[in-house]
Amino acid sequence: MSDEDNTVKHENPPHQLVRKWLTVTIPNEIHRYASLDPTTDEIRLVTLLPSHEISARIECLLSHVSLSSKPGYEALSYAWGDQKEDIGALSLGGKPFPVTPNLENALRHLRLTESPRTLWVDALSINQIDDEEKSHQVQQMRKIYEFASRVVIWFGKASDDSDLAMDLIADIHQVGPQDYKASLEDAKSWEALGMLYRRSWWGRIWVLQETAAGSQDPIVGVGHKWLLWVALESARHFVEEQIKTYNVNEAISTMVISVVKTTAVTIHNVRRDLSPSLPLSDLESLLKRTMTFHSTDPRDKVFALLGLAKEEDRSVVIPDYSKSLKTVYADLAIYLIANNINMIYFNTDSPYHSLPSWIPDWSWWSRRWPLWSEGLYKAGGSTVQAGRFSQDASTFTLPGLLLDRVLVCDEVVPRGRDVVFYNTSHISAIVSNIETLLLNTIAEHPNNKLLSALDPSKSDALWRTLVADKQLTRLSSPAPSVYGEQFSALRSRTELPEAFLPDHPTTSEAEIGKRKEAYTQPFEFEVQATMSDQRFFITERGQIGIGPRHLMVNDPVVIFWGSDMPCLLRESEVGEGREEGVCRLLGGAYIHGVMHGEAFHGIENQEKLQERSEVFLLR
Repeated sequence: MSDEDNTVKHENPPHQLVRKWLTVTIPNEIHRYASLDPTTDEIRLVTLLPSHEISARIECLLSHVSLSSKPGYEALSYAWGDQKEDIGALSLGGKPFPVTPNLENALRHLRLTESPRTLWVDALSINQIDDEEKSHQVQQMRKIYEFASRVVIWFGKASDDSDLAMDLIADIHQVGPQDYKASLEDAKSWEALGMLYRRSWWGRIWVLQETAAGSQDPIVGVGHKWLLWVALESARHFVEEQIKTYNVNEAISTMVISVVKTTAVTIHNVRRDLSPSLPLSDLESLLKRTMTFHSTDPRDKVFALLGLAKEEDRSVVIPDYSKSLKTVYADLAIYLIANNINMIYFNTDSPYHSLPSWIPDWSWWSRRWPLWSEGLYKAGGSTVQAGRFSQDASTFTLPGLLLDRVLVCDEVVPRGRDVVFYNTSHISAIVSNIETLLLNTIAEHPNNKLLSALDPSKSDALWRTLVADKQLTRLSSPAPSVYGEQFSALRSRTELPEAFLPDHPTTSEAEIGKRKEAYTQPFEFEVQATMSDQRFFITERGQIGIGPRHLMVNDPVVIFWGSDMPCLLRESEVGEGREEGVCRLLGGAYIHGVMHGEAFHGIENQEKLQERSEVFLLR
């Protein structure tokens, strides 16, 4: 299956392309599919007929084969492209058939001059307007790519200096990623590589399975340039090493950094993890790892991963295109939450698709990663009490503890699109504003001893809250004490360590600033990664925390039994069709001093647990 580069734009899915064609074409003049046998492993292969002229009409034939017969074919991996462009057409079995311009262009470049070429192409090999057939074929997708003699990846036609980008990739691979040296003389080539990485193929959820399942190293094409996938791996490795050492050459564009840090690394890791010596991943892990990928049909954010998932997941979550998006996502949420209560932190309170707030919208690829990470916290203690899902999956009832309410909150921290090239003064200003809010609130509530104890000059609570008391690069908690020293230096409470002090008394202010920046960089990096798209808040009892961007004054702070983190809720107002006692789940939060079960200290037995418990109805 193939995808657009942004689900939130809601581009038409592939089957609508065919239906659109049918509205302007006499039905009898378009190719009609013969049915595949759903009880077997039968698929359709495309025979691309040869031509000496690249502009000649594309002619293809279809044939039915059984995968178990081990037919010879190549499997195409590509992006559908912009379906707002004019629909192209080719001859399929002697009848016209609609295709996107990107597929038409791919087939022109793949067509041989003397002999036919046998391919598997989703848009042609699957009847896109037959939901039952699509559901069955998707279940075979991994085998289709696994049994192919080679996977052919098509990035698109030559544009934006793509030849320079492909030559740069080839140079890095030839020299070796360990020995290659980036140069400003190659800045134009790196910019071209950034444009190549912007192509929609990189974000398609289906490419994970398509690139991982193949038995041979894929070949990659852009226009008339072709490389082996291993060459792209060399370029990825080179850039990734630059990122890890905080030593990114200024010639390398930020787009290259951004894509390598997200999709390119994920594709590499999935291909590595799918080796015969390693077990298949669980669906929960795959969904987490692929949050930034997207699909034209939002249901494919789930279906496209099933070929990579364990059998126990595939036996429960079965591709079915006759089901609505809400049903697919609700069934998945119930399955995941029943096995791991902490999956509630992946809720999105999605503005799309009208989903209940506790159901993750996996198609919302641009959302930020939740504050939660496996094994860092245990705010809800060890006792898990199961929730109840309504029959229509519109509500989720869950027991928990009403911990507190929001008293005051800061502005939303702007989302950092790239945590490598962050602005130091911007982070410093954020920290300064939050500290000022805390000090002002302490002054306004002099009798609140819990709040007064959080004065940043006397307590480590603020700096630990700003990083959610964790070290992101190691996924460990608590955060290292050196962050506290860097925080003090950032706020000019302490001097820099000797190693960062000026060498000469006349050292300029600019040089001193650079030294300070070099010392505080790890802490600032952590603050931006943690606080991005979040809000700092103070509760009525005098606790501090960070939580989802939508939180407001008076929102309840709740800890569900057995969960790892507190949650912020929004109570429904009575009237206008809203129900009393119904809440919206805003998301997970870090609250200093309660992340390891402290809120449950003194609750010795199940009876007292029940006494303290409240039931929350989430919609």
